[in-house]
Parts: sequence; structure tokens; C-alpha cells
Amino acid sequence: MRFLRTFLAVLGLTLLSGCGPSSSESLETGSQVQLLEEAGDFAKIETDSGQVGYVSAGLLKHRNTAEREAADHSHLLVQDAELWDAIPEQSPSPPPPRDRAAIDREQHTLNALFIGEETGKEVIAPGNVHYFVLDKQTNERCWRSIECIHPNCPGEKKNGREYYVFF
Repeated sequence: MRFLRTFLAVLGLTLLSGCGPSSSESLETGSQVQLLEEAGDFAKIETDSGQVGYVSAGLLKHRNTAEREAADHSHLLVQDAELWDAIPEQSPSPPPPRDRAAIDREQHTLNALFIGEETGKEVIAPGNVHYFVLDKQTNERCWRSIECIHPNCPGEKKNGREYYVFF
């Protein structure tokens, strides 16, 4: 009996001491990260301090590519997130419930695809503008894109897209 209790205690300590993935740090909303690879519900990222780990893929937002700055990051975190050293076995838990106003505020800052008026350059920027954004690198006006999903759409599908995208 004593052997069984000792065995169970050692087994419990082993399981609790990190046989599975562990959270090394908590990242704050707005943290700039570089996406390294997508892995199902999780994404492998590198933080600005050089740490590599996994976060819930649903918490990443592509950076604004209309900005002039030469960014060393590809994404931002939309909420606080745990950085895991390996992919957790369980899917990420859903975020806590929020009121409608908080959801609306977040949706207004989500990114959209804009297309350059002259060059056709594709720019990702927050979609909370009325019609267009200015690409700060080229000063080109970029209009919010539209996607034609009609099965017989006559538009040309480019860049490996399933549908025709235009402005």
C-alpha cells in the first residue's frame, strides 16, 4: 500500500511538473509578433524579444501594410495571450463573453484588403475607413476591395485566390 501511494505521488508530481507544454509568458494586447507557421488552432510566433512559442491563432491580426515603417513583425495580438513552448493538446478556450459594444469596437478595427488605384498593389489596413487608405510608401490611393463570389463571375482570379477581387 505504501509503495502504491509513493508511486502515485511521484506520478502526480511528474505530471504537474511539466510533461506537457508549459506557458512561459503572457503577452499583452497589441504585442508585435512575427508569424512563423500556422498549426491548426495555434500559430508558432516569435516575439520582439526573440522568444519563440505558440499562441491561439484566433488572437492574431495582420499588421497594417499601408504604414511607411519597415516593420519587423507580421502580426499583432488582439487580446492578452499565453505563449506556450509547444502546441497544447487542447484547443484554445473561447474568449470570455463581451457586450455588443465591445464586439462592435473590435470589428471596426479588423483588417481589410485594399487595392491600389494605379498599380493594383494589395494593402492590408484596418477596415474602419470610409472608402480608401493612402499607401504611405507610394502615396497611392488604395480602395477597399470587393470579392465576386458568383459561380460564373467573368473576372480573372489572381494570386491563387478562389474568387475575383477588385475595387
